[in-house]
Amino acid sequence: MWIGKKQLLSSITHVKDFNPKPLFTFQFSGFAIIPIGQSLEMQPCLGYRGKGYGVNERYRDSSQQRVNYDYNYLQLSSPVLLRCNTNDNYKWYAGAGPYLAYLINVKCDGSNVPMDSYHRIDFGIDFSIALTIRKRWLIALASDLGLSNVHSYAHSTSISSGITLGYFFN
Repeated sequence: MWIGKKQLLSSITHVKDFNPKPLFTFQFSGFAIIPIGQSLEMQPCLGYRGKGYGVNERYRDSSQQRVNYDYNYLQLSSPVLLRCNTNDNYKWYAGAGPYLAYLINVKCDGSNVPMDSYHRIDFGIDFSIALTIRKRWLIALASDLGLSNVHSYAHSTSISSGITLGYFFN
């Protein structure tokens, strides 16, 4: 199955020096649904994932400008989903599982940023609630909660939540 995903919110946690603002990012992934048992399924997923945050920076002349930091990842996730109903036309799932991501690059307002102070590997937990409709369409709400530090100079982790719209190719 191929999927187009629009991330609703992406930000960073545990940073008290500035007030990070959520950032809209894009992602594109391919995944499969593998039955494990009567009511369990695994959903391995591999694709591009945009993450990041925005900050309002003040200048000496008291002006303020929003600066966006975009992190571009190649991410592999593998949540296990529990089926929550018995209707075959509309299947509800809830689940969680690990993710592992590799940082491709970082951009600040469209310009590449040196990667010296960033950790290349990000890992965490992916939580999701999903609905499949007539074995063809997928609608899901998901959140990635990062457990690893994004920067080498600060204890900060990434967090992102979004909505997924997908179509099954059989």
